[in-house]
Amino acid sequence: AGRRLRADLAARSLQPVALGPDERARFRADGFLVVRGVVPTAIVDTLFEHRPRPAIPWWFGPLDWAVSHWTASKISVDAIWAESDLFRAFWFAGPVPAVVSQLMSDGPVRLLTDIVYGIPRGRRPRFLGAWHKDSTSFDVVDRATAQGLSAWIPLVDIDAVESGGSILLGNKSVVSAECQSAPSDACPAACDALLDGVASVYSFKRGDVLFFTDSTWHRSQELRTNSALADRFSLVGRFVQGDARFARSRVGIDRQRKNKCQHDLIEGDLIHSACFPQVFPTSKDATARLDLGSDGSRIFTNAWAALFGG
Repeated sequence: AGRRLRADLAARSLQPVALGPDERARFRADGFLVVRGVVPTAIVDTLFEHRPRPAIPWWFGPLDWAVSHWTASKISVDAIWAESDLFRAFWFAGPVPAVVSQLMSDGPVRLLTDIVYGIPRGRRPRFLGAWHKDSTSFDVVDRATAQGLSAWIPLVDIDAVESGGSILLGNKSVVSAECQSAPSDACPAACDALLDGVASVYSFKRGDVLFFTDSTWHRSQELRTNSALADRFSLVGRFVQGDARFARSRVGIDRQRKNKCQHDLIEGDLIHSACFPQVFPTSKDATARLDLGSDGSRIFTNAWAALFGG
């Protein structure tokens, strides 16, 4: 599947999406940018068809069901690209990292991780449906020297007005300074109400991509009961600049970070590791051999992430 996707991308001779100065300025001011038609629809459909397995292994199915039911969300294994040739081909040969680079001052881009999120029809997700920022998803890099950026790629068409299932966004240009500086995972009630009042929300066609910073407030919009979809799935890639430096993380996951790829980085090192591959410009990381951990070694960190939003 990965070889076919690379061939498909090459055959299409995709023209890079070039952002204008107004779009870049809007991203800096608002904290997010919707770019239409970045990915060919057929490729999005292929990613949807081959979306990855759940975060918790199949042989621990009852826990997976319990977590999914309690959180009203479905979370895939993290760092999909490390075990899927298809998703690896998408990030290394696809059009998204080039847009990320333009939003990060045109420098090299590294992929921290990727993950697929699903939300079910008729229930507000417990954690994904609460206002939050993605700062903690980037806590393996030194935040003083690196900006985190997420690319949110819906794998289905989303009509935010009629059936929901989109993303609500807190525009940084209208959110108060007090609320903008609140902790990533502890949005005060007053800020919660403010964000609900000023939230921006968009409909998406397959191929559209939402880019947002690690300091942008956002939450999942409930997928309403009138939706034809039983679940809404989206692929998220998390990126940092190529010269980001490694930092110690929480829960002893400075080596793993919900990530099956083992590395030997220590605090302060440039994250020049195949575990955090350079996806733009394309590098030798595309074919590097990876030291992958076992499923058993990841149960705790994946379960922790699903239960507590880590």
